Amino acid sequence: MIKTFPALKAAFVSSLFAIALVGPVMAAGLLDLDANKDGSISSAEAQSVIESQFDKMDANHDGQMSKAEYTDARLAELSRLDANNDGEITRSELREQLRAMRR
Repeated sequence: MIKTFPALKAAFVSSLFAIALVGPVMAAGLLDLDANKDGSISSAEAQSVIESQFDKMDANHDGQMSKAEYTDARLAELSRLDANNDGEITRSELREQLRAMRR
């Protein structure tokens, strides 16, 4: 019999929810990762994107990301998605962002 761990189960379910919510955004963004447009994402291309994202989030450019820098970056992303600035992201706002990414 397989032993279940409630915390792991909850984390797994949360991960599935996150993938379901963010998956289309990530899929649309994958096209941007293929810098040389050869139809595949190389390790170097992926590493370049990771480093670029880290640099954007490292606000004081000290080579480390603090909790505050991470939180500020995530809040900025949420604000970008919140088209009407009401402090909440609706499905229609998320859909519009997906449409914009595909253009």
